Parts: sequence; structure tokens; C-alpha cells
Amino acid sequence: MKTIRDIAKILHVSASTVSKALSGSADISDETRQLVVDYAKSIGYMPRKYHASDKGTVAVVLGEMDFRSNEQFGYEVVLGFQMAAQNQGFNVDIKTGFEFDDATNAYATFMESNNYQGAFLLGFNNDDLRMAEFATTEYPTVLLDNFIDNPKTASVGTDSFVGIDIAARHLHSLGHRKIAFLNGEPNSRVSSERKMAYKHAVKAYGLKTDRNLYMDGDYFIDMSEQAVEQFMRAGATAILCASDVIASFVINRLLRNGVQVPQQVSVVGYDDLPVSSYLGITTVAQSRMDLGKIAFTVLNDLLSGVSINKLTLRPKLIVRSSTAAVAQD
Repeated sequence: MKTIRDIAKILHVSASTVSKALSGSADISDETRQLVVDYAKSIGYMPRKYHASDKGTVAVVLGEMDFRSNEQFGYEVVLGFQMAAQNQGFNVDIKTGFEFDDATNAYATFMESNNYQGAFLLGFNNDDLRMAEFATTEYPTVLLDNFIDNPKTASVGTDSFVGIDIAARHLHSLGHRKIAFLNGEPNSRVSSERKMAYKHAVKAYGLKTDRNLYMDGDYFIDMSEQAVEQFMRAGATAILCASDVIASFVINRLLRNGVQVPQQVSVVGYDDLPVSSYLGITTVAQSRMDLGKIAFTVLNDLLSGVSINKLTLRPKLIVRSSTAAVAQD
């Protein structure tokens, strides 16, 4: 079993840097932290104090969300949760969903059969049949970007209204008045929140009101061809996207159509995934590692009998090269 010093020697960094990266410390660069975390995961390394647990096991359950690559939204969220939970003496099991059977209480059976103390659920949409079970569950449960009215459940996420507002404000400051919005799938709670936030920003900043400047899309499927065609016909000078992946699709489509970014059309993403840095996308950053850590903190409070309704983190805008002042005619 390799030690922190072994990892430091292989990666040509200090042992303290490795320790900080594995604990989620903010005083090292994102690139260095990612390098250390990726290598540690590749060799199955876990700090010694994380091996033993006397507090039981909690689950991370993923619905329509992947976490296996740092290019995916769930990667750092799950990692942050693991770090926080294991630091407090809990084991963590990662599961990719559980089977729904309308003849049984599937969630309770899943939790009981695995002897889980509680769970953190990611990637469940509003129309998922399993959501109904969370409303009555007696197991402490934390949901990402979803809310269930149950004293045993809590919601964590990032404030979509603040995120969309700071993006719209940035584009407005650059002179854009026809700002289109390509959202994620409409059955997602976070998509509904971002749609309302966009409508609010349109009024708040006196932007052009045109239903052709809005389209529901998908977080995983490329909907950019239809969206870009519709937005350009409506005269959009900027396109706000509900994720960085969507923004990357949009930028690729614009360039294929001979539209310069940002000289002719500015593009803003959401999440601050690695792809946004590679492509120079201005984006609304969610601290995914912090989301994971705070999800465990909330779950631990629920396990202690403290009822928490909702905990929301504040996003921030990261300006890169995909936005610029509106082109003058």
C-alpha cells in the first residue's frame, strides 16, 4: 500500500501538497488537486484513518448522473462526500440506482438490506417513480437539487437564481439585450428553477422578451442544431446555457455555421466543468467538492436528529474568452 510520501515522490510534489489535495483544501491549485486525486483513485489509495469505521455505512445513490470521470458533474460531488464521510468515521458505498417495484417499498428494502444509516441521492428527476418513496421514508436522506417535504429528508444545491442573475448581469454589462437561454430537460427541478430565474432576469435587466429566445433541451443530448437556428433567427447576440456541456455543443454548432464566438455571439455555460476551462467558456461555477462535503454534513445532522429543510450554496461567475461586448452594426 502506497503512502502519501510515495504518491508525492511519484508526482513530484510535496507530501503536504498530497495531504491537502486529499483533504479537499482550497489553498492549492485545481490542477494539482485533480492530479493527486486522480492518481490516488487510480491506485485505490485511501488514507489510513479512513479504513476503519465504527459509525456504519452511508450510501451515495446515483440515478441519471455519472461520476467516473472528472469531466462529469458527479465526480467531485461524490469525492467531496466520500472525504467528509470517511473523515467522520463512516464507510461509503456508491450505488448506481436501485430497482423500483411498485409492489414493495423498494427504497426501504434497499436501505434495510444493505444496513445503510442514510443516503445521498443524485440525478433523480421530478418524474422518477422512486421520488414518491422519499416523501415517506424514515431513513435520513439528502437529495441534490431536489426537494421533498419530509423531516427525514433535506435538499442541497447551488442557488440557480443567483447563478442565472450573475450570468445575465455580465452579458447585460457587455451590451447584450437579446440573450437566449438553452435549458436542460424540463422534468428536472433545477431546470425549472433556472427557467424561472431566466424569466426574472429578462425583466430585471430589460432584456428582449421573445419566446423564440428560450428552448428546453437536454443535459446529455446535443440539441444545439435546432436551438442555434431558432436563436439566430430571433437575433440573439448571446446564448446562456444550463450546463457547460450544453455550452460546448452550442459553441461547436455556431462555429460550424460560420458564426464567430465571441465576436458575433457570446456564450455562457454553467457548472465550471473541466471542459469550460479547455474551451475558454465563461461559466457559472458550482463548487462541486463543497456540494459533496456539505451533503454529508447535512446527512450527519439528520442522523443526529436535526431536521434541515434546504441548504443552498452561492455560485460565482468565471469570465473566460467566450463572452465579449456585443458587436456593433
